[in-house]
Parts: sequence; structure tokens; C-alpha cells
Amino acid sequence: MSKINNPNKGKEKYPHEAETKDYTPEAGTFEEPNIEEVDDIDWDAFRKDIIELLKEDGLM
Repeated sequence: MSKINNPNKGKEKYPHEAETKDYTPEAGTFEEPNIEEVDDIDWDAFRKDIIELLKEDGLM
């Protein structure tokens, strides 16, 4: 049966439950996200940058 007749064939039933991985162009593969890198983010600086960008775009 073609995808035209069955457009959902091959799709995840629950895409929100699908496993996500980061793509690394250097390796050309997907790998698990590095949680330590996420923990090292300066969240206060991140929030300030986002607010500044929103103000520049007139969205805030």
C-alpha cells in the first residue's frame, strides 16, 4: 500500500515518547545529550539575553 493511501504508515504512534538524541556533524551520528553541559549553563545570563532579544524584536 502506498503512503498516499496510508499516510500514517511508518510514523511513531506517540511522537512525544520518541527517544531524542543530538546530531553531531563531526561524527555524522546521533548521540546522547551531555547533561553536564546543560548543568553548566548560566541560566540568569540566558534569561537576560532572551529578554534583551525579545525587547529588540518588540515582543516584550
